[in-house]
Amino acid sequence: MNQGAKFTGIKGLEGKEPIGAVLTVGHKGSNGAPTDTDRLFVVVPQMAQGIRGAHPAYGKFNDLGVSRPDDNSTREEIDKYKTALAARQTIKGNLVHATKAELFEYYLRAQILPGIKAHPRKAPHCTGDGQNATRWNGKEFLPIVCPNELCEFRQGDVKTCKPFMRFLFQPRWAQGSPLPMPLMKLTSGSWNSVRAFIGFFDYLMQQAHQLGLTSPNFYGLPFVITLSRKSDPAHQRGYPVLAISTDGDLQGFLVNTEQRRKELEAIKPRAALTDGEQQDPIEVAADYATITPGIPGERT
Repeated sequence: MNQGAKFTGIKGLEGKEPIGAVLTVGHKGSNGAPTDTDRLFVVVPQMAQGIRGAHPAYGKFNDLGVSRPDDNSTREEIDKYKTALAARQTIKGNLVHATKAELFEYYLRAQILPGIKAHPRKAPHCTGDGQNATRWNGKEFLPIVCPNELCEFRQGDVKTCKPFMRFLFQPRWAQGSPLPMPLMKLTSGSWNSVRAFIGFFDYLMQQAHQLGLTSPNFYGLPFVITLSRKSDPAHQRGYPVLAISTDGDLQGFLVNTEQRRKELEAIKPRAALTDGEQQDPIEVAADYATITPGIPGERT
């Protein structure tokens, strides 16, 4: 029987980016405060009650399997804890996008400014690049000159305006590991961590240019992220810092990639930070809430 014409697709309906997990420094407790910031965690990408919960597929990674030492711990127990902790302070991965713009972004961000009601779609009140900015006045966004270091919201011990970065990658576990390898996202609001990632990409570009490559393709590049702590004597405290570096022969990778450029250019990754859904204010607000304790308007 004739069923008529066969249709495929729906106009205006686009696929959702397959980001399967989010990598975080520590995790949020039930009160929204960060805890266990001396190690990495993998959480689900969906936000529920203002928190991204532990990813069920990464139980073996999120759970140290040993207790934190106390005054009664033996040397053997302390050594086991240090070994387990060190394994949760490093993660290897690969870039699965060709260009920097698709997988890394950073800018200045103030989610909530004093005396101004939250944006209805959780967009930040102010974002900028140190020269220009866009600020929400409670009714609309207006362009302003970004004061950068002189901004009133970057003064004092508690700063409203801070850097914000997002980074996409695919984790690379040891051979035989049962852990999944989906597209993963990492966010940070640390000056030191953001500088480290900027320096990483600057180094990649410098090396590429020295090889005569003006538009290098980074698809497949292996790297390693390491979490450590940096001391702040002035405030008598320490804080977590991320570092990132290449993992292997970078020059050989770049030369080999250039030889395969035509093949790689045919690869069109579905998910990128330049995609519409990843630029949606609600999604960016969820990324920001993941690393920011107790921000107003974060609960959904």
